[in-house]
Amino acid sequence: MKRTTGHAQRASIHSRILPALLLLGAGLYFFSGNPLWAQDCVNCTRGEIEPGGTFSNNFSMDEDCRHTGGAGPPYDIIRYEQSEPGCVTFSAVSSCNTMLELLDRDGCLSFIQNDDCPAWEDELLENSRNSCLSLRLCPGIYYICVYPMRPCEGWPDTRTWDYSVRVTECREEPELPANDNCGNAIEVGMNTSVTGTTLQAACDDVPACSGEPRSGMVWYRFTGTGSEVELNACERSTTIQARIAVYTGSCGDLTCLDAERIGCLRDRETLLVATERGEQYHVAVYGSGDPDVDSWLGEFELIISGTPAGGRLLPGDFNADSRVNISDPIAVLEFLFIGGRRIACPDEAGAFTDASLAVADFNGDERLDISDGVSMLNWLFLGGPSHHLGLPSECRVFENCSKEDACATP
Repeated sequence: MKRTTGHAQRASIHSRILPALLLLGAGLYFFSGNPLWAQDCVNCTRGEIEPGGTFSNNFSMDEDCRHTGGAGPPYDIIRYEQSEPGCVTFSAVSSCNTMLELLDRDGCLSFIQNDDCPAWEDELLENSRNSCLSLRLCPGIYYICVYPMRPCEGWPDTRTWDYSVRVTECREEPELPANDNCGNAIEVGMNTSVTGTTLQAACDDVPACSGEPRSGMVWYRFTGTGSEVELNACERSTTIQARIAVYTGSCGDLTCLDAERIGCLRDRETLLVATERGEQYHVAVYGSGDPDVDSWLGEFELIISGTPAGGRLLPGDFNADSRVNISDPIAVLEFLFIGGRRIACPDEAGAFTDASLAVADFNGDERLDISDGVSMLNWLFLGGPSHHLGLPSECRVFENCSKEDACATP
């Protein structure tokens, strides 16, 4: 009996394994779940769909556009135009496990996707393998890319599968972000970090100061410090291609503030703006740019940095007369026992504030009592410890103090 050589045995094994590997490779492309970063919206668009309408076609392994150079799943692209702001649901029905992606109108790049439908029963779909995607959209032209996420039933013997995509109004309006409009802007202080989301934010009819908004805006506000303020959306926790706009004026009459814009990784930015002391500024965060890296819809972190707004005083200058001397411990004692007339950093009604305490709390025990007057006298006449915030001869800013500048002019 003839015996096959080792080479022949290996060739025989390879001849059996190679088709299996090719089949497995094609299957892995189906299972990979990689987003479609770039599509040809001209050559692969099969039709268009209107609000409330349905588009039907089939996935074809032999005729459709194919992802990953022809080795991946077939896909169709459908044109969709949103005529006015609103929440819509895109849903796909097929025997395949479908993926839906929304593509922007210019670069035809994916900016949000969904590969399952937790609410498939509510959306009247046949099973959970079908996709549905509900979100609030601004007016514009979009493209829907639909393709199988897993090998379809009967693959590889079956080469074509039917599907349909429909567009309906959202059954339930998604919850808006708390700071969805300018009137609900969240107040932020200097040297703080806030997190937010542009997902489901409503569209805003306001000037766009940096790039066309591709999402709704969410809003913050801060008080000018009289110096430069940095607004940073470049942290790794930001998952969108974020843009920042800073405005002066009221919510009904907003004007873009000039800013130095510094780009950073993943198409985000940091702003440097010069501010007027005590002026109110509004800040909008939104998604923009070509979705090369991240979506326009999602979470972000905004860091606001700058010298806190407040009054400039000498530590311990309780009576705000631009010097620290014996009149200040006397003013403290008067305030404590007979109700003194002059205090540092009062509120609009003239009442004692946290800023007043910061100025007068000489010994740093976080309260104002007779020991602070004694500490002042000790520093003045016996060389005792100075104010816990620094030398009373060195002017500093006290946050949330009045706008009055009580430091002596050099």
